[in-house]
Amino acid sequence: MTTPDDAFVPGAAVTPAAEGAGWITRTRLLEVVDRFTSDRPAPVVTVSGPGGAGKSILARQLHETDGRARLELPISVRLDEPAALTRALVDLLETVGPRAPILHSSIGAAEPGFSSVVLPALARLLRSRTRPYTVVIDDVHLLRHSASREVIRVLCRTIPPECRVILLSRDPTPAWLARVRAEGRLLEISESDLRFDVTEATELLHRQGVSFSAEDVEEVVRATEGWAVAIYLTALAMSSGARSTPSAPSTRATYPLRAIADYLSTEILPPLDPDLRSFLLRTSVLEELTPELCDAVLRRNDSAGAIARLLEQLQLVIPLDPPGSRVRYHHLLGESLRLELSRSSPTEVTDLNRRACAWFADAGDLDLAVRHAKSAHDIALTGRLVWSGTMRCLGRGETDRLAFWLRDLTDEQAAHDPWLSLSAAWLAFQNAETDRMDRWILHCERHAGAGWERRAGESPYAAALAFLVALVGRVGLDESLALCEASARGLPPEEGFRAAAMFVRGVVLTLKRRADEGAQCLVEAERLARVLDVPLIRADSLSWRGVLALAGGDHATGQRLILLAREVILDHRLERLASSAHCITAQALVQALRRDPEAPSTLAAARRLTVRLGDVAPWFEVCGRLIQARAATALGDRSLAAQLIVEARARMTADLSATLAQDLLEDAEAALARLRVDGVYSPALTAAEMRVLQFLPSHLQLPQIAEHLFVTQNTVKTHVASIHRKLGVSSRAEVVERAQELGLLEAPAYG
Repeated sequence: MTTPDDAFVPGAAVTPAAEGAGWITRTRLLEVVDRFTSDRPAPVVTVSGPGGAGKSILARQLHETDGRARLELPISVRLDEPAALTRALVDLLETVGPRAPILHSSIGAAEPGFSSVVLPALARLLRSRTRPYTVVIDDVHLLRHSASREVIRVLCRTIPPECRVILLSRDPTPAWLARVRAEGRLLEISESDLRFDVTEATELLHRQGVSFSAEDVEEVVRATEGWAVAIYLTALAMSSGARSTPSAPSTRATYPLRAIADYLSTEILPPLDPDLRSFLLRTSVLEELTPELCDAVLRRNDSAGAIARLLEQLQLVIPLDPPGSRVRYHHLLGESLRLELSRSSPTEVTDLNRRACAWFADAGDLDLAVRHAKSAHDIALTGRLVWSGTMRCLGRGETDRLAFWLRDLTDEQAAHDPWLSLSAAWLAFQNAETDRMDRWILHCERHAGAGWERRAGESPYAAALAFLVALVGRVGLDESLALCEASARGLPPEEGFRAAAMFVRGVVLTLKRRADEGAQCLVEAERLARVLDVPLIRADSLSWRGVLALAGGDHATGQRLILLAREVILDHRLERLASSAHCITAQALVQALRRDPEAPSTLAAARRLTVRLGDVAPWFEVCGRLIQARAATALGDRSLAAQLIVEARARMTADLSATLAQDLLEDAEAALARLRVDGVYSPALTAAEMRVLQFLPSHLQLPQIAEHLFVTQNTVKTHVASIHRKLGVSSRAEVVERAQELGLLEAPAYG
């Protein structure tokens, strides 16, 4: 069991083995909570106070008086990312009920999917758990991302009546819990409530073996303002021989660290031998300590012994599971040690973080490697690490991870580094942020230098940039082909982007009616993607080959290739990724030709993803819609087919008009002309209306939707009115229900 951060505060035992043996029972607070929660459904308790105020111990004592299952979620900086936080919460909820694999596969932070699909699915999962439980979330103040806070708000608003939520934070109760407060379900325990009174302070001092007069206890409480950690440190200081009580803290915000710093300099560090003291300070840059990691960072070979001695001598060193293999420092001790190290040896802080970065990079832990590169303030190293993982993130649907690596960097910092600029451009591409992507491409071109196109066949950076420019379609087909060819030559053999460049080269060749060359490229792209573990590119290559086979009349081969691509997409849970639109489109066509009852919903999903992909890759903007139009005609949906053909025509460039895309257009129009009208179909939604529709299941209001789409609020209102008319409904709730029935919106699921 992991020791809580506040475990050493009031009355913690001197050795970790006796954890919790000397806790001071906060009877008065327990009674307040019990009275409040006993007659209220789904109560929410917030406990606010600085580090060392006793928040975690109070939460533990609340659990000991309660029969509910306890679900603990300590927030870290890495969890201040909505998708990561949601996954962690779902993992916890699966311990009190069945697994939710479908929900896991749908979790992503991109809007509108996060608000319209992920959050409603989380709410359903919360309501489905039948076993009573308490969710304890520590360090809520670390949640700065608005969408992360929305996850916790959904938790508080939809938790079943027999369950409860306890939120621990250094900040006061957040404003985003106003609705819970208005419903009378919120109990707020503040910093002042957590302060020890004279009776509690007397018991704590007595348990530490220190005798105080009543006047001395009152002075301790006054000087420490009843702060648990300060009283505890006073007791330790007094028991070691110091006889003076602490002076009043200068500010409540600085006192915990000042108290720890004083105790560190006077009581903890002096008894330690110089080597152990140095070990303690220098390893404070690490979140968790293992002998192997410490040996590498400190360039020694006896860290196991040093860690064992620290565990014997300091109760602020906390063992983690499995016992004996990992430890960490109490967060207040760690913060104080890092402040001391940064003040006394700032250069060494940089060196230590660089070594930690190298160790984690060799171990394959890019998340911690990037974290330590940032802590070393080494932007160039950060850029190289982030770029090394960019293709994996894109090709496996882990764009939330890429966004997290980039999040703590300002645009100015990223713009100064070539690889960070390129990673940011790819992230913007994946998120369909076209204007932002174009700005990052300009930064990349600046880094690549004048005439970078000529060097794409020999410079890895110019090659990576060349492929991005070719893919987004800001140049003609001939230039795209040349850039892809140069990119394939210039990228390192192990670089996953080589498979992607080969795929786009194959697409362009087939569009230019160079079928044999294009087919060879697509086969090679699929092989490279399989070898380099880029499943999305493998599925893309199989799907395009399948579409070409269908267009050429070879239905058996076409269906086989597209169904194989479908297996790749499902195996890697990529079906909800916007860049999977091409693969889902091909699946829709196969299902429509086979009269599969799933075809309408697959076609609707393909349409949703195509709209989310935005105005990039003109070849797919046109061809994707035309393939979808053929699927619509196979299903007898004349209005949808006509709408898709209109949209494809609007996006047809002069460059595409003399290619295979023109053949697909003529084929789609001919199929539409042959379609017999057996009934009346509702008018199909336009692409712009589809974009607005995806936001309607979310909590976002029209002004917020307009901000996300970079349009005016009046434009959104116009589209919403048109959606109401075309779907024959009169309210936002009815729109969502009807659109989910038609497959135009993804219905949240949790099972």
